[in-house]
Amino acid sequence: MSRFHCVMLAILALLITSTAKGQRKGSAERDDRVHGRAAVAVDGLKKDLCDARRLLVDVNDRKLRDQLELLLSRAALKAEDLEELLASSSRGQAKLPISDEDFSKLLKNLKDQSFDEQKVEFIETFAKGRPLSCAQATELLKTLSFDDGRIKAAIILHPGLVDAENFFEVLKVFPFDSNRKQVMEAVKKKD
Repeated sequence: MSRFHCVMLAILALLITSTAKGQRKGSAERDDRVHGRAAVAVDGLKKDLCDARRLLVDVNDRKLRDQLELLLSRAALKAEDLEELLASSSRGQAKLPISDEDFSKLLKNLKDQSFDEQKVEFIETFAKGRPLSCAQATELLKTLSFDDGRIKAAIILHPGLVDAENFFEVLKVFPFDSNRKQVMEAVKKKD
């Protein structure tokens, strides 16, 4: 194998490895900036693969050319897979909870409601579907005087939680185990 071909294969391997590392990092952090850099890296990889295919025409050894063509085809498929992963991860990207300022307004308006029934209606009308953190949901539930209202409100709020994996923190507002179980069963049925 000529020196040119060895260098070309080494560059190709580095490109694939660096793009894969960028993709893993972007998925783990769910950071827009990293996601954008990964998308740019995939585009660069696809362009480099096209350039490599153009250079492949100059390779005279047919067996070597076929092997390189196979490697380039595999790399192109991996680049397409990375591109699809980037697209799907941006669609499923975690939302951020509402801002502290908006949450303060929501909490103040909720506290202005006199009775638990009105507070639950308020939560259903204005908080349902808004992206909240478990800490914010806990604060909303603490405004309710009785567990019956808290149970209804917790069930309403659960689908909009951006960090639902921390729902156990929300359940701590319930002093009785039976109420926590009731909420968990209702949440499981909705999922």
